[in-house]
Amino acid sequence: MLSALALAAVLTVVIRQDGGGSADPHPTVPPTVTEALPTYSTSGAGDPPPESTQRLPGVAPDDSALVGGITNHLEFARRVATLLLAYDAGTDFAARNADLLRAAAPTPYGDPTGLAETLTAYTPTGVGLASIKATNTRVAVSLSGVSVSDWAAHRLAARGASSGVYGIDITATQTISTRTAPRTEVPVRMGLTVACPPAVEFCTLAGVFPQFLQDALGSG
Repeated sequence: MLSALALAAVLTVVIRQDGGGSADPHPTVPPTVTEALPTYSTSGAGDPPPESTQRLPGVAPDDSALVGGITNHLEFARRVATLLLAYDAGTDFAARNADLLRAAAPTPYGDPTGLAETLTAYTPTGVGLASIKATNTRVAVSLSGVSVSDWAAHRLAARGASSGVYGIDITATQTISTRTAPRTEVPVRMGLTVACPPAVEFCTLAGVFPQFLQDALGSG
């Protein structure tokens, strides 16, 4: 019987194999975080263990300064989404990513290496980063929808998954302000896979997708 957290691995495999989930992982507008923390000063294969196995610790409250110690899956998803979709010219993206990786879902529920690669899609670099700094870009985010994906929930149930792993769909609007152009608003959708209690002690991040989960991973 598959554990709930196996959804992260299952979804990752599906998105890599299913052509229906091949949307561009790089958002048109780089990620942004202003609603909560506008700047960041913080410098598997095989079956998972049976349900009787002691739960994994997850992330400790002092491991991640940005998302550590959260036990509610929707609160955790809201926090992660805000951190990925809001930023300004002073944001330390490397520090943000490093902190989020401290909250990566442990094996067998997640793949920290794969998560690190995914986070690069939300990390401006090169010319894009230079432009953000030169134009004093500030991106704020308003989250209008944070909810458990019915599609992911049905897939988990079909696999006999235990409690604690969720697929979450997020709807948001990024508001982009620069000193060289009028303020613009950009609609955003994204999907997250997370592992939370009772599967692990504290909420952890398994996957990030640039669309709702069903759109990113297919309807099969």
